[in-house]
Amino acid sequence: MLDKFLGSHKELEKSGFNWALKHKGKTCDIHFVPFVMFVKGDSVEHDKHCGSCTSRTQNVQQLCRCCTCPNLDAHDPCKRYEKKTPEMIQDMTDQNDKDGSQSVSQQHLLNAWYKIRFGLHNGLNAHGATPAEMLRWLQLGKCKCLREMFLMQTGKKSKLSKQIDTLAKMMGTHCQRQSNGDLPRNDFSKGIHGGELMAHEMSGLILILCTCLCCHEGRTTPMNESIGKQRQHFGERLVHQRLDHAVGSNAADGTLAQIAQDSCIRDLAFRGRSVQIDSIGKGHWQTIKRNGVLYIQFPCSSTSFR
Repeated sequence: MLDKFLGSHKELEKSGFNWALKHKGKTCDIHFVPFVMFVKGDSVEHDKHCGSCTSRTQNVQQLCRCCTCPNLDAHDPCKRYEKKTPEMIQDMTDQNDKDGSQSVSQQHLLNAWYKIRFGLHNGLNAHGATPAEMLRWLQLGKCKCLREMFLMQTGKKSKLSKQIDTLAKMMGTHCQRQSNGDLPRNDFSKGIHGGELMAHEMSGLILILCTCLCCHEGRTTPMNESIGKQRQHFGERLVHQRLDHAVGSNAADGTLAQIAQDSCIRDLAFRGRSVQIDSIGKGHWQTIKRNGVLYIQFPCSSTSFR
């Protein structure tokens, strides 16, 4: 069915089309040759577009639709695995290798997207053109997880938690406004720990939390007021040794900017992993929401980091 829907687009890719483009008061006759930049949708739809198995149980072989990272290693940002390509998946289908498809958690089918032209920067076709969604991956995924982990570190009713909440309320008061409704909400009367927040409010909460922790009072309070287990959470976490191998493996084929960016993203992912494992255990980390940070496209890199 999808192949039928995309039939007219495939013909347009071959022939292109002429367009009178108006630019700076001039009309230019341009011949456009279209290609697909990305496929819009949520995580479930993207998995179906890539032909990935939609199961998220513990026994599934792989969670990621972009690479061959095993389920058991989805928590480790320092490891690298081969990326899924149309050639890899199509060869298994042509050879009727159902066991091979199952080993990479792919459905044994002919994917209509493999006939469509995508960006030529990585050759991943649909597997590299299904970006993480804003709602479930970022707002209700990463942002909500950061808030919950920070709450676990400070304690729900501790003295440290109340002091940070007071600081957050003060910062929110200074940042509140009556216009610019497209900007995130910054004023939280119950603090950053209290109440249930909507998805669109998470970005403002993280902004206020970062502002608090960057000011002098926010930097000194966790170190001076921490007691018991709180001290181990706000101490330094030494992850640079784990990252040396990751940076070194990029040195041969990447620019200095890409290497620095790679190191930064993996550092953040590893720090978050360490905090969450300490808080709620390793098993909760092995989800596609955590692995997906390695496949975000950044300005100075044409490829993802996994």
